[in-house]
Amino acid sequence: YITREYLGKRYQINALEQTSSELCTALRYKLGQAGLIEDLQEELNLVDLVKFAKEKPDSHFAKSALDKATAIVKATARKEDSDGQV
Repeated sequence: YITREYLGKRYQINALEQTSSELCTALRYKLGQAGLIEDLQEELNLVDLVKFAKEKPDSHFAKSALDKATAIVKATARKEDSDGQV
């Protein structure tokens, strides 16, 4: 949820209302970073299994999902210029 909300606000897309596939397609159009989108798609697919198929994630899953979410935020964060402006 947090990753979707961040990406939605960052790129002005309705990420919370889109399917995982729709979100990745929209981001592919906006970002063009194939590797980043593949990581996001993998994370979203695993989260969908937990949400919809009632899979029981282990601690490795939680750590991996957090690491991927952090990497996505870092890779897409706005860079400040020398005056501190975004």
